[in-house]
Amino acid sequence: MAERVLIVDDEIDFCSNLSDLLGEFGYSTDVAYRGQEAIELAKRNKPRLALLDFMLPSMTGVELFRHLRQIDSGIEAILVTAYASNETARAANEAGM
Repeated sequence: MAERVLIVDDEIDFCSNLSDLLGEFGYSTDVAYRGQEAIELAKRNKPRLALLDFMLPSMTGVELFRHLRQIDSGIEAILVTAYASNETARAANEAGM
């Protein structure tokens, strides 16, 4: 069974391209464009890894990761952002990303 990856970004094309690429490498993917949608997918499908955009419409990727950790404390995440800063890196690191 393929490892499951949750991709969360409000850029539809980015999600589609990344999902296709990961699929070529044998990963199963779920795609969400908003935080709450991602939380529901995580509850149902139990991904092992989440690729999270920092700037989401309803919450940050760091806030979303905290919710995902409540669902599964073993989930790992990578923060993807065009808004990188020392503050963003610190927040991600403190959250365990």
